[in-house]
Amino acid sequence: MTANRSAVDVFWNLATLMDDYALELPSDRLAADALDVDCLRQGSRVCLPLSRGRSLAEAVAAAARIVAAGMRPVVTMAVPDAAESSDFDRALDELAAAGVRELVLLWPATASLTEMLDEVTRVVRWGDPGRRGFTEIGVGNGGHGVGNGGHEPSADLLRAFEDAGAASVDHDVGLTLLTPVARSVECATDWERTLRAAGNIFPVRVRLPGITPDPFRRTVPVLLGIAAAAQEDPGCLIFDVQFVLRGHARRTSVFADEIRSGNFVVEDGDYGYQLSMLPERKI
Repeated sequence: MTANRSAVDVFWNLATLMDDYALELPSDRLAADALDVDCLRQGSRVCLPLSRGRSLAEAVAAAARIVAAGMRPVVTMAVPDAAESSDFDRALDELAAAGVRELVLLWPATASLTEMLDEVTRVVRWGDPGRRGFTEIGVGNGGHGVGNGGHEPSADLLRAFEDAGAASVDHDVGLTLLTPVARSVECATDWERTLRAAGNIFPVRVRLPGITPDPFRRTVPVLLGIAAAAQEDPGCLIFDVQFVLRGHARRTSVFADEIRSGNFVVEDGDYGYQLSMLPERKI
């Protein structure tokens, strides 16, 4: 690996970003057999959509199959309103019994960040998911990301961040903010800085498109840019990534595991940071 200190830092930041990456299944794929599980490492995080038209029984069965295959299911579901509280309560119990420990709660795309934080505070205090064994709740809108609007600093938004933080500590469950799908470095880093300026205290998970046949054209530059931003800005709250799949998981998981294991080098050249896979194991 290059002896350049900045490149070394970017190398480690990138490997760390991929340490606990997630694979987000397409909305039309719920069953575990939609995955080629043989290509996934033990402990991989697999996001299962529980959208309208999908029954709780389907999600529970799929989660149980994911657990049996040695993976970690993350179930995405719409945040309940007051009238759905009993159904949501039952869903938490059944998902917990199936081995689910992570949730993503989704709000309508029109919801503001303040509204979303206030609602997740209500859910955490009322549903007490930590007591049921859940360790993390992701916060997003209908596109699995906190929307671009409503991030302007305000006393009400700061209060919402503080209330959600207190609920997270009191009920022993982590909260994470999910970005919209990031197709550029700026989409992810500007989004994170804007939220931090508004008072965000929660870690940020960046959603990226799944790996294409040529990851060095799009995915790698974005990943390097995020890793470099973390090196330049120690306060950056981005801590891992989630790949939005369109097809099977093999290409994405193989590439991500290569980065996770450190099978690459980073060089700081005239045109910015460059990544190369080690030739003996090049994909």
